[in-house]
Amino acid sequence: MRSILTGYRRDGSLSRPQIGRIMETVESALAGCEHLVPSNRVFELAGKSRLSAYDCEFIALASVLAVPLVTADKAVLRAFPEQARTMESFLAD
Repeated sequence: MRSILTGYRRDGSLSRPQIGRIMETVESALAGCEHLVPSNRVFELAGKSRLSAYDCEFIALASVLAVPLVTADKAVLRAFPEQARTMESFLAD
């Protein structure tokens, strides 16, 4: 979300105060719904795959929640075929 809002700020679609209000609303709505992932696991996955830590956080979170990671990211799908699935394969089950 921050990346998207940063893009809107850079292209002039949203002002800094607008972004602040949006984030305040979102963070308030999501409070208490956060999930922590073990940093050691993220680093382990990143070392095995050469993916970014950011990408590996999603793999680790899916593992913590015991759910598949549904993604269109081809690098993630290649690196973790046992956990990552395409939308098509997920919907087919």
